[in-house]
Amino acid sequence: REQLPLPLPTSLALRREISALSETLADVVDEESVREIVRDLNRRIAESHRIRVDGPQIVIGLVNVERAVADWRRRRA
Repeated sequence: REQLPLPLPTSLALRREISALSETLADVVDEESVREIVRDLNRRIAESHRIRVDGPQIVIGLVNVERAVADWRRRRA
């Protein structure tokens, strides 16, 4: 009724975070911050590969940092 978001299992939350990455980076003002956000996301993805996380087993690839930075630059232009 209050339309609160349900806590997602880790695997699904990571996948959702990847799909929303463009929106997440939209308000970031400097390239180093973009790189740090993507590196942190990749660290959590890699960690999910090493340990058993809650939720369905979903193969999630790492985000290409250079591509994310290039997309961020293009959107800011």
